[in-house]
Amino acid sequence: MIRAPGSGRRSKRPLRIRDLILLRLAHRITSVETTKDDFYRTEFRGSKGAPDLELSVYEIDETQITQIVAESHAVAPHRERPRRTKHHFNVKGLEPRAPVSTPGVDSFALLRSAHHEIHFENEAELQVFAAQLLREMEERKRTVGGHDVKKFLAERLAAEDPEWQPFMAATPVWKNWVEPVE
Repeated sequence: MIRAPGSGRRSKRPLRIRDLILLRLAHRITSVETTKDDFYRTEFRGSKGAPDLELSVYEIDETQITQIVAESHAVAPHRERPRRTKHHFNVKGLEPRAPVSTPGVDSFALLRSAHHEIHFENEAELQVFAAQLLREMEERKRTVGGHDVKKFLAERLAAEDPEWQPFMAATPVWKNWVEPVE
């Protein structure tokens, strides 16, 4: 038995600390349905074709995936709503070294604090990482649909969330997209 902190009583449940995941947001909806080369090119190369040796990930609890997806779409340059289902990836355990905390400057606290980078020494190391991810894709996929994001946003609006209220007021296309909470 474990004593509940500050209570003087023993808890009947063992104290559990959740493992955090490292979530890599997918670039394309269909990237997991392509060839190995297409997957690598789509997910691990920058816009100019160079390998991304400083890979962005978010260190979060599994319960925060939808929130990270919503917030990352909200701060993206085009602010496109995540309307379709997309697979993202838990890359925890694949990283060749510990991720580096790189807090952002975004308007959402979780997005800022959870941001990390996995640094690769070279493209070969990145390719090993990508190949392992592809081999373990079924276990590592984390799927978020547009309906999940809509529900999250409706809950945030109903709670008068101070981070989402200004965003929604400034971005009516998102506000009009959200379904009311039932």
